[in-house]
Amino acid sequence: MCKELLPVIEVDGATHFDADTVEKDKRKQKYLEEAGYTVLRFWDDEVLKNLDWVKETILAWTEKVEATKHITPFKVAKNVTPNPGLRPPPPAGDNVEPSPTVG
Repeated sequence: MCKELLPVIEVDGATHFDADTVEKDKRKQKYLEEAGYTVLRFWDDEVLKNLDWVKETILAWTEKVEATKHITPFKVAKNVTPNPGLRPPPPAGDNVEPSPTVG
């Protein structure tokens, strides 16, 4: 975790379709957001099949937050479009199911 940016990166698997787990995730995410954190969610398939895209998405978010907070805790990729959502869409053309929205 990068203390200055306050990200929490969640990697969700198949159990996150379960209604009880969805509710638990909502409560957990609300608690974290109220504490000042930003929750970035990815499916485990996205991490396994599109790791470069996941990294670029995280770095893009980092760059966006750094620009607004005027901090630079580490070097980030250039020319990456930030995605404002908590869970970014998969890259066009990939056969990855879209991630559920929590919260």
